[in-house]
Amino acid sequence: MTEFSHQPNRVKPRSFFGPDEPLFQLEQLGKTVYLESSGEPYKGKLAVAWVIVNRATDQRWKDDP
Repeated sequence: MTEFSHQPNRVKPRSFFGPDEPLFQLEQLGKTVYLESSGEPYKGKLAVAWVIVNRATDQRWKDDP
């Protein structure tokens, strides 16, 4: 799940859905999307989710909170 077809020239990203905590991370993604875009239409929620996933898998964003 860490490879995205719309970005073929990217460096291999960090694992967003790692083998240790995939359900926890997916749950956190859902909660964050809900809280950040609860008043938005479906496409707005989808855009927020993509931003979160892109930032989580991009090497330029640090892992620390």
